[in-house]
Amino acid sequence: MQDLHKPNYLDAKMELGTQVQFFSFTLNDVCLYNVFIGSLMALIIFLMPNYYKELFCFYMGVFAMLIFFYIKFGTN
Repeated sequence: MQDLHKPNYLDAKMELGTQVQFFSFTLNDVCLYNVFIGSLMALIIFLMPNYYKELFCFYMGVFAMLIFFYIKFGTN
């Protein structure tokens, strides 16, 4: 039963804390992207072994961003 004296404007406003998620980001996606980027880094390190520290730092940054996006968007 709806109260006719109390207007309900849920369609016209967004409540605080409401998020609309347009894509899915699962743990399988995290693992797949991590394997792809890890194999790319291994290939680049094999071709240019002088820059392994910079490439390792780049890989760790990508890994941290993947974990951040999984926590932010993958878990509900």
